[in-house]
Amino acid sequence: MLGWIKGLFCLGVLGLAVYAGLQFGKPYFEAKMFKADVKEMVHYETSDPGEVKARILDKARQMDIPIADANLTVEGKSTDYRARGNWSVTVNIFDQYKKQLNFSFDSGQ
Repeated sequence: MLGWIKGLFCLGVLGLAVYAGLQFGKPYFEAKMFKADVKEMVHYETSDPGEVKARILDKARQMDIPIADANLTVEGKSTDYRARGNWSVTVNIFDQYKKQLNFSFDSGQ
């Protein structure tokens, strides 16, 4: 009987670890994909900086990245733009553990 309870407990701990890993991994994965998309956008974009900024913000909305207009700057000229920005995501695990993750990017690096 004790072995069965121990096995169930270990399975619960493993499940919790997988859940926490997914909750923390998703924002990092999304940030990496967003940074790659922005880098590609500013490299091939030929319009004005305002339009580039609008496209980046639209991409952020599509990917559920909470970046504000004030936290994003785009400068440069045609096919030589540089975009910089930052945002934060709060990871919440069962309302018991909350952690704020801060992300930033610079397409010139």
